Amino acid sequence: VFAFALHPTPVKPITRDGWDLAITSCPWYGFDYDMLTCDIDGTPALQWIADEHNRSMLAINWTDVMTHPWPVGKEALFAQLVDACHDAGMRCIPYHGYQINEAAPEYAFVSDEVLRLPEMANPDIYPGMDEPQMVATVCMNSIWQDALVDGFARMIDTFGIDGIYLDTTNMPWSCQNELHGCGYRDEEGNLHATYPIMAVRETFKRLYTLAKQDGRDL
Repeated sequence: VFAFALHPTPVKPITRDGWDLAITSCPWYGFDYDMLTCDIDGTPALQWIADEHNRSMLAINWTDVMTHPWPVGKEALFAQLVDACHDAGMRCIPYHGYQINEAAPEYAFVSDEVLRLPEMANPDIYPGMDEPQMVATVCMNSIWQDALVDGFARMIDTFGIDGIYLDTTNMPWSCQNELHGCGYRDEEGNLHATYPIMAVRETFKRLYTLAKQDGRDL
C-alpha cells in the first residue's frame, strides 16, 4: 500500500518582521534560571536582553529530564522564568528534541512501543547539569506523538509558553518497530524499515493547530 501527498507552502501575508521575531538564548548557555537573579551591567539580565531588541527567549536547560515535554523538578522556577520574560516584554519558548529520556517517569511503561528501531541512544548533557542523561530517538508513528502534543498543550495552559522550538523532531527516521506499525516483512520474513513521513506530518499539523486554536498566535 502506498500513500502520496503534496505539501505546498502557502503564501501568507507578512505580519511580523525580523525585529518582531528576534530570538536569543541565555548568555550563560545552559544556566537559564540564573537569568532570574543575575544582572548585566547593573540591569536585571532579562531586561538587559530585552533592551537589546530581543523579542523571544529560547529556554535550553529548563527541565530536570532532558527532552521531556514538562519542566520536571523545575515547575516553580519555570513558571517564574516565563513570567519574568513576559514582564521584560519577551516571549518564552522552550527548546525540545526528538528523543525520550530514560529518566522520564513513563519510560519503563512506553519505551518498547515508542522507540525508533534499531535503537539510537546516546548520553547527552547541557552545561549546568550534574551528569549526562541517556536519551533515545522516538518514532512519531507511535503514541509518543500524543504525549508530545498533550505535554505542550498542558505547558501552554499551565505556564503560558509562547511557542515550542523543535530540534530535529521533523525527521522521519527509518524505523522497524512493529509494535507501533513501522517496518514490513518480505516474502522470506525478513524485517525492513519504513519511513513514517505521514506520521511526522500529522504531528506538526496537530502542533500547528495547538498553536493557533482558541485565538492564539504562537
